[in-house]
Amino acid sequence: MKNQRSYKFQIIFLFIIIIFISYYYIFFSNNTNNQTNNIGASKQVNKLEVELLVSSMTNEEKVGQLFLCAFRKDSDANNIYFLNDEARAAIEKYNLGGVILFSENMQSISQTKKLISQLKEIPLGVPMFISIDSEGGLVDRLANSSLFPNLPYISKLGNTNDPNLAFEYSKIIGRRLSSLGFNLNFAPVCDLDNSDVIQYRSFGKDPNMVGKMVESYINGLDKYNIGSTLKHFPGLGNSIGDTHNVMSTSNVTLDALERSDFIPFKYGINAGSNIIMMNHVEYSNLSNISLPASLNSDIYGILRDKLNFDGIVITDGLEMRAITKQTINTSASYAAFVAGADMLLLPKDIDLSYKEILKAVNTGKISQERLNSSVKRIVTYKYELGLFLENKLDINSNYLNDQKMIDKINK
Repeated sequence: MKNQRSYKFQIIFLFIIIIFISYYYIFFSNNTNNQTNNIGASKQVNKLEVELLVSSMTNEEKVGQLFLCAFRKDSDANNIYFLNDEARAAIEKYNLGGVILFSENMQSISQTKKLISQLKEIPLGVPMFISIDSEGGLVDRLANSSLFPNLPYISKLGNTNDPNLAFEYSKIIGRRLSSLGFNLNFAPVCDLDNSDVIQYRSFGKDPNMVGKMVESYINGLDKYNIGSTLKHFPGLGNSIGDTHNVMSTSNVTLDALERSDFIPFKYGINAGSNIIMMNHVEYSNLSNISLPASLNSDIYGILRDKLNFDGIVITDGLEMRAITKQTINTSASYAAFVAGADMLLLPKDIDLSYKEILKAVNTGKISQERLNSSVKRIVTYKYELGLFLENKLDINSNYLNDQKMIDKINK
């Protein structure tokens, strides 16, 4: 009898120990995840957590999530290398969804790390995207700022027809960005090289080859938890005129786009990219609305319906001349959001744009459902990238094998 009681006691004691160990492991594991943002971490997101966060946000906070802004120079026209009071005040006032850094913000590796650290320390309810244009080659703010050596042009990488090289190439970019503290890259370019507009920034002319290179490029960034952006939908390959400087047009048909330009975007979507950038070209055969794609609800409809894309759609920079030359009755930000954009890149006047959208939401001109749909997409992706976790990674931005890969492309 005594032995039986002793045996039962041992079983109960063992059971308690197992429960304690299990609880400790779960707690410790979660706590560890909150301290480090593991490379290649799972992208599973608790939808209820997203719903609860968005439902707790004010309209002011939600509208702020739509905007991704730059702070290149201060009021005295000096480059902003460290977070100043003016930039901090604007970020806090508008609860910005993100910032983008340019060459004017990057002087050295240590200075850039400090700036990004300062940005991340701003007490916001939802962490910001810290983004950059780092395609590699012709467009790479890191190399343009002399922080790192320049990489071969994307067109040269495309000439290799080697997706494995694209993977290694983008791993270099991902490693560099992650070592500095970035979490979002406005790359890769999905456009086909069918005109002088995109040329050296494109992987090439063949849609499937470009698609495979895009897929590998995304996978390389993903290794370092750097978000990717597919650009510039629905494709710049057949356009005339550079939207940075002039109003641009294209007479390409939907059938032609489905047989060519859309293919790399589909590869990118299947690879898990959750952001697509909408360009500023006017497509006369895709819509009766005489506006650039970024302001045109028909083009957003094509992206959602034809490509079944349910991620974030961000505009190309709204300060570009193809937009500032438009004659419209509202701010470009308002027009783009109403047309179907989720995020608004580089608004020309953040105060005007923010107030205009907020007023429309508060008066019911823009529905709460419409606003929430965009904010949920944004918040969900931020969870997927681990932005709500503390990032204490210490990544070596350079590897000896990088030069071997570069030499292989240059042959």
